[in-house]
Amino acid sequence: MVVVDANLFVALVSGDSRAGQVLQQFIQWIDHDVELHAPTLAQYEIANALTRLVVAGAFQFAKVEAAWNDISMLPVAYHALENAKRPVESR
Repeated sequence: MVVVDANLFVALVSGDSRAGQVLQQFIQWIDHDVELHAPTLAQYEIANALTRLVVAGAFQFAKVEAAWNDISMLPVAYHALENAKRPVESR
């Protein structure tokens, strides 16, 4: 199981120079049947990051929907925070 950080999703769809490496990592995980997970909060973090990129002129607003669709196609299970103690334990 891998918990995916929101920054990987943003790098993948935003034109970041590391997008190819991130894509290869996702492909490797998927090819090896690795379960991908993220907190529900990651979706808000992605939206916030894309907003910041648009405001900064580094990403076109017209590409946001396609970027979100690309992210949504990834086999990631999103989880709500039900036990605040659990993430703190992983310190």
